[in-house]
Amino acid sequence: MTVNVSSTATPAVRLSGAYDGVLSASAPYERVSMSFTPTAGTLVALPYGSISQLQIEAGSTPSSYIPTPVGATATRAAETLEIPADKIPWPEYVEVTGTELVTNGTFDSDTDWTKGTGWTISGGVATAAGPASDGSYFSQNIGLVAGKAYKYSIDLVSGTLNGTNYLAIRFGGTVDSFNITRTALLSGFFVADGSGDFRIRSEASQSDLVLDNISIKEVLPRAVSIHMEGDMTYADNDSGIESVFVGWELDVNNRILNLLYTSGSRTGAVQISQRNLGATGVTYSSTTAYSPGINVPFNIASRHGDTFINGAVDGTVLTANTTPTSLPDLSSTPLQLATLGGGMHIKEFAIWSEDIGDTGIGKVTT
Repeated sequence: MTVNVSSTATPAVRLSGAYDGVLSASAPYERVSMSFTPTAGTLVALPYGSISQLQIEAGSTPSSYIPTPVGATATRAAETLEIPADKIPWPEYVEVTGTELVTNGTFDSDTDWTKGTGWTISGGVATAAGPASDGSYFSQNIGLVAGKAYKYSIDLVSGTLNGTNYLAIRFGGTVDSFNITRTALLSGFFVADGSGDFRIRSEASQSDLVLDNISIKEVLPRAVSIHMEGDMTYADNDSGIESVFVGWELDVNNRILNLLYTSGSRTGAVQISQRNLGATGVTYSSTTAYSPGINVPFNIASRHGDTFINGAVDGTVLTANTTPTSLPDLSSTPLQLATLGGGMHIKEFAIWSEDIGDTGIGKVTT
């Protein structure tokens, strides 16, 4: 089969022979295309007539020309679109009443706190003596309500936080919420997983940890919603993460990731995830939401909040995960699109600094 395709106003097509396709152009750098379904074998492209150079790409969305020496080949490097943090809307916590819930958080007197072994209040600070305070709690009943959001801050006056010298924080409940092993976690937001006490457990096995200005105030919950539509070219490599639609990542413990998975029976499953303070919330589409191919259309959306995460794929809303206890603070973090997997074309991207709900993510992906 010979297929001649002309780029003139009235293209002409002629069929003959077997498995040959000829494209002709009337000017340099002109773009022409052809569509065919090979039955077997390999596509071989050669310059014809007066044409000395050409570029071949599979799919209906060609990219720009890559200047290449005669006889050489080139593979287009994957590109990532990064949106600066100051161009992304981010929900701000709004204090409900502005009331400080902690009594004597500045330690003006040795009162109001229940001190475990090795904890002392003196000179306007609280000290966890290492290693005497190792495994010991410092607490106050501030009336936390399970499911409500709070803003917290703690000043580390002196001491070193690392993997063996740290503070474990509990916001209600009976299980520590997370460990503070670096200064970035000395302030943030959380959702109480129980009622009553705020507790700090000392793991000061190396040196004293000196604290001041402990503050906790109630705030309204935050949420963001994300939508992305386009097409992708991928193969089922059975490799786990095949492509990354959205990568919004401060570090491995604070991030939002929307991924395409191919492993086991998954030919193209969408995973919506968020991770904050070491805790992960995830929801999945069906294992065969997408199938490998060229220019496979996709339309996905997600909603992320302090107490939930959910997604939608091509109009189908997934099952919400309500285990998250806080939204990662990505307000100063750039957002990246198509960070893994070449051959992704983005038709539309949108983000809201609010929760558009299951109805909203279902509608925008339809």
